[in-house]
Amino acid sequence: MRAEATLNSKVINQLVVGDKVVVLKTNGSWALVEGNGVKGWVASEYLSSPRS
Repeated sequence: MRAEATLNSKVINQLVVGDKVVVLKTNGSWALVEGNGVKGWVASEYLSSPRS
């Protein structure tokens, strides 16, 4: 999870497989998410929809 939607931005948190997040908005290939009480940007390729 990064502070801004760029690879050069500061890493502010890390997610692990299975962490649940809410997508607040998208910007190109990046998504602003909130999870574990933290908001930050994640490359969309690392996100998946919940399985039913």
